[in-house]
Amino acid sequence: MAYNAVKILVFNNTIFRGDYQGALANDQKISVSDHAAAKNALVLLGRSTRCKPEPYLRLLDNAFKIGLEYRRNGSAAYSLLLVALGHADAFYEGHLNSWDAMAGILIVTEAGGTVDYPDYNEFIEHGGAVLASNSSLHDKVQFIVQASTEV
Repeated sequence: MAYNAVKILVFNNTIFRGDYQGALANDQKISVSDHAAAKNALVLLGRSTRCKPEPYLRLLDNAFKIGLEYRRNGSAAYSLLLVALGHADAFYEGHLNSWDAMAGILIVTEAGGTVDYPDYNEFIEHGGAVLASNSSLHDKVQFIVQASTEV
């Protein structure tokens, strides 16, 4: 049986994911939030230097316009785990390396979330954008991201 584990020192949680049986924190099943309204949802945003700043600034502007609340904490792995734990509703970063995101992507998925990222082989080799959220909010956040990042 394969496992992924991440230790979150701030919350004193050990997060495990094992063979499609859900995600656990300290032996308790975890799940993403069920927040469905974009207004007042908490979105965590990452900022990659591999991306131009203009799409990020448009994303912030568009998020404010519809009432999304956002935070930036500087760690994609931590942000993905906050989504999996239901402490945040979504996470987006325009470019991540696969090794910074794969465990978190799997844990969010096992916690019932939805994650968009490039084709697996492409992502492993080159990295790419990652959007993770609860399933109720995913289409709304995805629309805002696409509207912000399209040229």
